[in-house]
Amino acid sequence: MLRSLNSATAVQNAIVPALPEDVASAAKKYISTTLDQTTAAMGNASTSEGNRLTDIRNEATYSLLDTCGLPR
Repeated sequence: MLRSLNSATAVQNAIVPALPEDVASAAKKYISTTLDQTTAAMGNASTSEGNRLTDIRNEATYSLLDTCGLPR
């Protein structure tokens, strides 16, 4: 969880006004879904809810990578 939170913080800190809107949007989605997933994992979320949030986070991660032209 700590690595996930660190990753979300690093991406958040890299968002600057000059960032293209599609990249900023994908980055914000990644941050949001990462925080949702880590919050659930540290709480009392059910396994099925944790899995659902992980799937959503994975989709956001892939979208950010695709938007930035990075390999998965």
